[in-house]
Amino acid sequence: MFSSARTAATLPPSSALLDSFPVREVAGVRVVDTPLVRDAELYARQHSTELYKHVMRSMLFGTLIIQHNETLASTVDPETLAITTLLHDLGLDRRPNSPFVSADRRFEVDGAFAARAFLEAHEEGRRWQDDGRMQLV
Repeated sequence: MFSSARTAATLPPSSALLDSFPVREVAGVRVVDTPLVRDAELYARQHSTELYKHVMRSMLFGTLIIQHNETLASTVDPETLAITTLLHDLGLDRRPNSPFVSADRRFEVDGAFAARAFLEAHEEGRRWQDDGRMQLV
């Protein structure tokens, strides 16, 4: 009965959703490797310098959780997960005159607006409007 249980060291099975994207390995975790994800990672590095390691860990932990849960692995879009976790804290930008931070909104809302603006400005990201993923950001 317990022999089929997975341990932390056991690799998760491939999911059809993750396998439909190019992937790369980061810290031993298979993550989506599309131009949009790479550009979001660069954008996060440029604009969330204090939080860059946090957003990368968030992406890695989220990816691992999904890969180890068969239901999530078959339903959660791994590219959407990567983009949302990489850009989720843009509203915490502490630079003077940050283009992301407003005086009248919470940082979560500012971050969501910033992530949406990133997608709207990106050639691949603009397609998200048509397939409904923009609403998830």
